[in-house]
Amino acid sequence: MRDLRVRFSLILAVALLPSLIFSVWHSLQDFRSETAARQFNVLQSTRALETEVGETINTGKALLRSIGTRQMSSACELDLEGILDEFGRFDELDIFDAQGQFLCSAQSPQVSARFDPATPPLPYDGGITQFQMGDPFHIYSQHSAGSAPDRQSYLVVSHAFFHQDTVREIYRLKTDASRLRALKNSILSGTDTRAAIVTRSGNILISNAAIFDAVEPEWLDIESDGGILERHVVWDSGEMQTLYILATRAPNIFITVSQTRPDWIHRTLINPVSALFIPLLGWVFAFVAIWMATDRLLLSHLKRLSEAALDFAEGRFDRRVGTLDEAPKQLRELASAFDLMADGVSQRDEDLNRSLKEKEILLREIHHRVKNNLQIIISLLNIQKRELKNPVYNEAIDETRNRINAIALVHKALYESDNIEDVPMGTFLSQLIGQAARTLGVERKGITVKYHITLEPRTGDRAISIAMFIMEAMTNAVKHGVPNGGTITIKAIDGDENSLVSVTDTGNGPKFRHQSRGADTNNISPKPGTGSRLMEGFARQLSGTYATSLSKNGFVCQLTFPKEI
Repeated sequence: MRDLRVRFSLILAVALLPSLIFSVWHSLQDFRSETAARQFNVLQSTRALETEVGETINTGKALLRSIGTRQMSSACELDLEGILDEFGRFDELDIFDAQGQFLCSAQSPQVSARFDPATPPLPYDGGITQFQMGDPFHIYSQHSAGSAPDRQSYLVVSHAFFHQDTVREIYRLKTDASRLRALKNSILSGTDTRAAIVTRSGNILISNAAIFDAVEPEWLDIESDGGILERHVVWDSGEMQTLYILATRAPNIFITVSQTRPDWIHRTLINPVSALFIPLLGWVFAFVAIWMATDRLLLSHLKRLSEAALDFAEGRFDRRVGTLDEAPKQLRELASAFDLMADGVSQRDEDLNRSLKEKEILLREIHHRVKNNLQIIISLLNIQKRELKNPVYNEAIDETRNRINAIALVHKALYESDNIEDVPMGTFLSQLIGQAARTLGVERKGITVKYHITLEPRTGDRAISIAMFIMEAMTNAVKHGVPNGGTITIKAIDGDENSLVSVTDTGNGPKFRHQSRGADTNNISPKPGTGSRLMEGFARQLSGTYATSLSKNGFVCQLTFPKEI
């Protein structure tokens, strides 16, 4: 989520979201409008078909009644042909006797199809069960011989005339279903629309589709005054259909129209120029464009800036961004400002390094001169010592000389070290202990000096305090602890928080000014002298503590101080 390209893409998505929502809404509204328009057209065509079928059937009934009351001449066929010529919507007019035998028949000139021999000419098999006195009309369909699509369908209206409750004659009118203009309407003849004329029993008389599932009779329980029934059904073929049923003016005759239910998602997917697909495609293109543009115009140049900044932070002061020719103006200005800053920093770093080197040389020279001056003082003390004959004075001069020599060694270690600020304690203390041992004549007195040093480097002031403490402790050990031979052990180690410096000799230690009877010999106070006072002072300088004690190994002088201040 922190990637710049992802953030820009999310911003773009949020910015285009209202347009996308509007497009979805607009697409849904278009779908609803189109569905409503399709429904309106279907209903209009259905009503037109209902009107035409109703008029055809009612006209046929009226015509058959009229013919039945006429006295037919010997030229019956000519009379019937005249009637067909007068009523152009009918194609054939026949008269049968009660047994179904032709008495007279006439056909319009355009009718030439022969009927299927298996189809009886009348809707009954030699009987009169289909006709009743109260309902002398019967409506059915008849088909010509042959196979689809050449096979023709006919709507047949028959009328039985009774004489004393017995069928006397039957008149039949036939009209070609293709003459019904509404069935040839482009809406009803579409691939997803089927129309049919059905009876109340659910039998399909005429259909414009090769397959039309049966209509349930209970669906036809509607008024015959133009009422319409709408149902959503699933045919046996699996198709989801919307079925419209309309009662005609002819009793028990209905118009049914079945149309595939429109699907919004399907319509959107199959319509590539719909209002939903175009914004989605535009959003994808914009997303890709933002991603590529961000990577090319921003991220690639920011990467160069970041790499240059990291190299510069690591001390490569010669690193520069350079010219970003293809970058936006603001990034070019940023790169130029970075290079100007880098030039200034590099120049200041060079000046500071030069000044630091000069100061370091000067400081080393100062330490060297201080060391030389201390050496001169030591030489003067040596000259003074040769002129003195009193051993007490000579001993005092030796102690003073050792203290001055310790300070001189610190200055020598500072100007010889790579780091002018810190003294390498291992090397420095090793030299100090060696020189002190020679000055104190430990070999001549049979004294062995051991040391273990792990102190980290310290500043000059702290190194002098540590060195002076060790020098005083060694001097006291040689003078009072093991003057006639023994071992002196020196430890200087760092702990986790505190550092420890201890000087241990195998002697019994100095004489004490006071020691009460029964006192703990592990915590004793020596008679204060110059060395003890100096060691206490060095402990205070290091913010530490100074303590002495007797152990099984001998007398211990111990300095404990914080590792860092």
